[in-house]
Amino acid sequence: KELMLKAGKLLVKRGLPVVVLKPCLKQPATSHGVDDEVKSYAHLKRMVRDMEDFNLGVATGDPSGIVVYDIDRRNGGHRSWEKLVSELG
Repeated sequence: KELMLKAGKLLVKRGLPVVVLKPCLKQPATSHGVDDEVKSYAHLKRMVRDMEDFNLGVATGDPSGIVVYDIDRRNGGHRSWEKLVSELG
């Protein structure tokens, strides 16, 4: 738990929209999902105070400006990625 809190502190300090996730899942632990982003380290500590275990995520897209490309080799994602890179550089 302490390691996750340290990571969360660094992410929040960098201004990233941190979301508390359910353990071992990519699912938000709160009812409002990405709309319940952590605003400060103190806020994070309050949110996870009663949780035994949790994960952290960073909201992608509009909230952070971060784009994620999930390359799934078994479905040809690596070929799509190679094509994108060759076209866009």
